Amino acid sequence: MESDNLKLTTFQNLNLNKNRKIKSSICNTTEPTIIAAIDETVVHHGGGVTYVLAGVVFLDSYSARQAFRQLLAHRKRPFHWRKEGSTIRAAAVELLETHIAATHLLARSAARHQQVAVRRRLLNHLVA
Repeated sequence: MESDNLKLTTFQNLNLNKNRKIKSSICNTTEPTIIAAIDETVVHHGGGVTYVLAGVVFLDSYSARQAFRQLLAHRKRPFHWRKEGSTIRAAAVELLETHIAATHLLARSAARHQQVAVRRRLLNHLVA
């Protein structure tokens, strides 16, 4: 499938140093750490849904976390795209463009009762 080729190309362009040790994203380290993140959303329409799944890879998660902490340092509430204004959204997109090494987006329409099955298929496709 064409989407399989796209995903493969996207993640092959990482140019990872194979000698680099990959540490857990849970540990508190200042060393560069490679992590992958997945987010999802469901858009309801008519009698069905469109399930959207996004995967990203950060090569230096420490720098990314520091940049986002600095962006949000002046406030107490967590970041949520829907609740943000255009200025903070633009700044968040700029940070993502700077720190993300690879992305992959999947979407599939389905009947409402098929949402769980579609989610499972998309997750399997994303990590396969």
